[in-house]
Amino acid sequence: MTRFSKTTLLAGLSVLLTGGVVLAQSAPMDSRTARGQLFDRNGGQVMVFEQDFLNAQQIAQLSATGGAIPYYGAVAMAPDEGMLSETNQAAGNHHSVEAAEAAALTACNAARSGGRACVVVMHFLPDDYEAGRAIQLSQSATDAFRQFRRGRGEKAFAISPSSGSFAFEKGDGAGDAAISACRVGSGTGNAAATDCYTAIVD
Repeated sequence: MTRFSKTTLLAGLSVLLTGGVVLAQSAPMDSRTARGQLFDRNGGQVMVFEQDFLNAQQIAQLSATGGAIPYYGAVAMAPDEGMLSETNQAAGNHHSVEAAEAAALTACNAARSGGRACVVVMHFLPDDYEAGRAIQLSQSATDAFRQFRRGRGEKAFAISPSSGSFAFEKGDGAGDAAISACRVGSGTGNAAATDCYTAIVD
Protein backbone atom coordinates (compact mmCIF):
# COMPACT_ATOMS: atom_id res chain seq x y z
CA MET A 1 0.00 0.00 0.00
CA THR A 2 1.54 3.29 -1.08
CA ARG A 3 1.58 6.08 1.49
CA PHE A 4 0.98 9.68 0.48
CA SER A 5 1.27 11.16 4.00
CA LYS A 6 1.20 14.97 3.82
CA THR A 7 1.11 14.94 0.03
CA THR A 8 -1.34 17.46 -1.37
CA LEU A 9 -3.39 15.59 -3.93
CA LEU A 10 -6.33 17.86 -3.29
CA ALA A 11 -5.66 21.53 -2.52
CA GLY A 12 -5.20 22.01 1.19
CA LEU A 13 -5.77 18.34 1.93
CA SER A 14 -3.31 16.04 3.66
CA VAL A 15 -3.60 12.45 2.52
CA LEU A 16 -2.90 9.54 4.85
CA LEU A 17 -3.12 5.93 3.77
CA THR A 18 -2.98 4.44 7.24
CA GLY A 19 -5.46 4.14 10.07
CA GLY A 20 -6.04 2.70 13.52
CA VAL A 21 -9.65 1.53 13.81
CA VAL A 22 -10.41 -2.02 14.94
CA LEU A 23 -12.72 -3.78 12.48
CA ALA A 24 -14.27 -7.22 12.37
CA GLN A 25 -12.53 -10.07 10.57
CA SER A 26 -14.45 -12.27 8.16
CA ALA A 27 -13.93 -16.01 7.76
CA PRO A 28 -11.37 -17.01 5.08
CA MET A 29 -12.65 -17.93 1.62
CA ASP A 30 -11.05 -19.49 -1.45
CA SER A 31 -9.83 -17.37 -4.36
CA ARG A 32 -12.64 -18.46 -6.67
CA THR A 33 -15.24 -17.21 -4.22
CA ALA A 34 -13.28 -14.02 -3.56
CA ARG A 35 -13.00 -13.27 -7.26
CA GLY A 36 -16.78 -13.14 -7.53
CA GLN A 37 -17.02 -10.72 -4.60
CA LEU A 38 -14.34 -8.18 -5.52
CA PHE A 39 -14.99 -5.03 -7.52
CA ASP A 40 -13.09 -3.96 -10.62
CA ARG A 41 -9.51 -2.93 -9.87
CA ASN A 42 -9.74 -0.07 -12.37
CA GLY A 43 -11.60 3.20 -12.09
CA GLY A 44 -13.53 4.48 -9.13
CA GLN A 45 -16.22 6.92 -8.13
CA VAL A 46 -16.64 9.68 -5.56
CA MET A 47 -19.60 10.38 -3.32
CA VAL A 48 -19.80 13.89 -1.85
CA PHE A 49 -21.96 14.65 1.17
CA GLU A 50 -23.50 18.11 1.40
CA GLN A 51 -22.45 20.11 4.43
CA ASP A 52 -23.50 23.56 5.64
CA PHE A 53 -19.92 24.83 5.32
CA LEU A 54 -19.53 23.80 1.64
CA ASN A 55 -21.05 25.88 -1.15
CA ALA A 56 -22.17 24.57 -4.53
CA GLN A 57 -18.87 25.44 -6.22
CA GLN A 58 -16.83 23.64 -3.58
CA ILE A 59 -19.05 20.57 -3.82
CA ALA A 60 -18.56 20.57 -7.60
CA GLN A 61 -14.79 20.80 -7.15
CA LEU A 62 -14.78 17.86 -4.78
CA SER A 63 -17.02 15.84 -7.11
CA ALA A 64 -14.46 16.26 -9.89
CA THR A 65 -11.66 14.53 -7.96
CA GLY A 66 -12.57 10.96 -8.91
CA GLY A 67 -9.50 8.74 -9.00
CA ALA A 68 -7.33 11.13 -6.96
CA ILE A 69 -7.33 8.70 -4.05
CA PRO A 70 -7.48 4.89 -4.41
CA TYR A 71 -10.50 3.15 -2.96
CA TYR A 72 -11.63 2.69 -0.29
CA GLY A 73 -11.11 6.28 0.76
CA ALA A 74 -12.68 9.11 2.73
CA VAL A 75 -12.11 12.82 3.26
CA ALA A 76 -12.72 14.54 6.60
CA MET A 77 -12.87 18.31 7.00
CA ALA A 78 -12.97 20.68 9.95
CA PRO A 79 -16.13 22.78 9.47
CA ASP A 80 -14.65 25.95 10.97
CA GLU A 81 -11.27 25.89 9.21
CA GLY A 82 -12.17 26.14 5.53
CA MET A 83 -11.77 23.91 2.50
CA LEU A 84 -8.07 24.75 2.01
CA SER A 85 -7.02 24.12 5.60
CA GLU A 86 -4.17 21.66 6.18
CA THR A 87 -6.32 20.27 8.99
CA ASN A 88 -8.46 18.50 6.40
CA GLN A 89 -7.41 14.89 5.91
CA ALA A 90 -7.99 12.05 3.47
CA ALA A 91 -7.37 8.35 3.91
CA GLY A 92 -7.20 5.94 0.99
CA ASN A 93 -6.35 2.42 -0.10
CA HIS A 94 -8.17 0.83 2.83
CA HIS A 95 -10.09 -2.44 2.70
CA SER A 96 -13.39 -0.77 3.68
CA VAL A 97 -14.91 2.69 3.65
CA GLU A 98 -15.47 2.39 7.41
CA ALA A 99 -11.72 2.07 8.01
CA ALA A 100 -11.03 4.98 5.67
CA GLU A 101 -13.57 7.14 7.50
CA ALA A 102 -12.08 6.31 10.88
CA ALA A 103 -8.53 7.09 9.71
CA ALA A 104 -9.51 10.39 8.11
CA LEU A 105 -11.55 11.54 11.10
CA THR A 106 -8.85 10.59 13.59
CA ALA A 107 -6.17 12.48 11.66
CA CYS A 108 -8.40 15.51 11.07
CA ASN A 109 -9.47 15.86 14.69
CA ALA A 110 -5.87 15.44 15.85
CA ALA A 111 -4.82 18.32 13.58
CA ARG A 112 -7.78 20.54 14.47
CA SER A 113 -6.97 23.54 16.68
CA GLY A 114 -10.53 24.14 17.82
CA GLY A 115 -14.07 24.61 16.62
CA ARG A 116 -16.49 21.91 15.57
CA ALA A 117 -15.40 18.30 15.23
CA CYS A 118 -14.37 17.04 11.80
CA VAL A 119 -16.96 15.41 9.56
CA VAL A 120 -16.71 13.11 6.54
CA VAL A 121 -17.47 14.94 3.29
CA MET A 122 -16.40 12.40 0.65
CA HIS A 123 -16.05 8.71 -0.10
CA PHE A 124 -13.83 7.16 -2.78
CA LEU A 125 -15.45 3.90 -3.89
CA PRO A 126 -15.12 1.30 -6.64
CA ASP A 127 -17.28 1.67 -9.72
CA ASP A 128 -20.62 -0.10 -9.26
CA TYR A 129 -20.04 -0.25 -5.51
CA GLU A 130 -22.65 -1.99 -3.40
CA ALA A 131 -22.50 -2.70 0.31
CA GLY A 132 -22.72 -6.18 1.79
CA ARG A 133 -20.05 -8.06 -0.16
CA ALA A 134 -18.47 -10.95 1.75
CA ILE A 135 -14.99 -9.51 1.20
CA GLN A 136 -13.59 -6.12 0.25
CA LEU A 137 -10.00 -5.30 -0.68
CA SER A 138 -8.30 -1.98 -1.28
CA GLN A 139 -7.62 -0.95 -4.86
CA SER A 140 -3.95 -1.98 -4.56
CA ALA A 141 -4.84 -5.30 -2.94
CA THR A 142 -7.47 -5.98 -5.60
CA ASP A 143 -4.80 -5.47 -8.24
CA ALA A 144 -2.38 -7.79 -6.37
CA PHE A 145 -5.09 -10.46 -6.18
CA ARG A 146 -4.60 -11.16 -9.89
CA GLN A 147 -1.04 -12.31 -9.23
CA PHE A 148 -2.09 -14.24 -6.14
CA ARG A 149 -4.48 -16.40 -8.19
CA ARG A 150 -1.76 -17.62 -10.56
CA GLY A 151 -0.37 -21.07 -9.97
CA ARG A 152 -1.45 -23.99 -7.83
CA GLY A 153 -0.63 -25.24 -4.38
CA GLU A 154 -0.94 -23.68 -0.95
CA LYS A 155 -1.59 -19.93 -1.05
CA ALA A 156 -2.74 -17.31 1.46
CA PHE A 157 -3.69 -13.64 1.18
CA ALA A 158 -3.58 -11.70 4.46
CA ILE A 159 -5.01 -8.25 5.16
CA SER A 160 -5.16 -5.74 7.99
CA PRO A 161 -8.69 -4.29 8.28
CA SER A 162 -7.45 -1.28 10.27
CA SER A 163 -4.38 -0.16 8.34
CA GLY A 164 -4.97 -1.39 4.78
CA SER A 165 -1.81 -3.49 4.83
CA PHE A 166 -1.84 -6.72 2.82
CA ALA A 167 0.50 -9.49 1.67
CA PHE A 168 0.26 -12.87 0.00
CA GLU A 169 2.52 -15.89 0.04
CA LYS A 170 2.63 -19.23 -1.76
CA GLY A 171 3.97 -22.64 -0.78
CA ASP A 172 4.27 -24.50 2.53
CA GLY A 173 3.33 -22.36 5.51
CA ALA A 174 1.80 -19.70 3.29
CA GLY A 175 -0.74 -18.64 5.92
CA ASP A 176 1.76 -17.79 8.64
CA ALA A 177 4.15 -16.21 6.14
CA ALA A 178 1.43 -13.98 4.68
CA ILE A 179 0.38 -12.78 8.13
CA SER A 180 3.98 -12.00 9.07
CA ALA A 181 4.52 -10.07 5.84
CA CYS A 182 1.26 -8.19 6.30
CA ARG A 183 2.24 -7.14 9.82
CA VAL A 184 5.40 -5.42 8.62
CA GLY A 185 3.87 -4.03 5.45
CA SER A 186 5.82 -6.29 3.06
CA GLY A 187 7.05 -3.27 1.11
CA THR A 188 3.59 -1.76 0.75
CA GLY A 189 4.54 1.47 2.52
CA ASN A 190 2.07 1.35 5.41
CA ALA A 191 2.78 1.32 9.12
CA ALA A 192 3.10 -1.91 11.09
CA ALA A 193 -0.23 -3.70 11.57
CA THR A 194 -1.34 -5.87 14.48
CA ASP A 195 -4.66 -7.20 13.15
CA CYS A 196 -3.58 -9.09 10.02
CA TYR A 197 -5.42 -12.32 9.24
CA THR A 198 -5.76 -14.66 6.27
CA ALA A 199 -8.77 -13.51 4.27
CA ILE A 200 -8.24 -15.77 1.24
CA VAL A 201 -6.81 -19.27 1.38
CA ASP A 202 -6.30 -21.92 -1.31
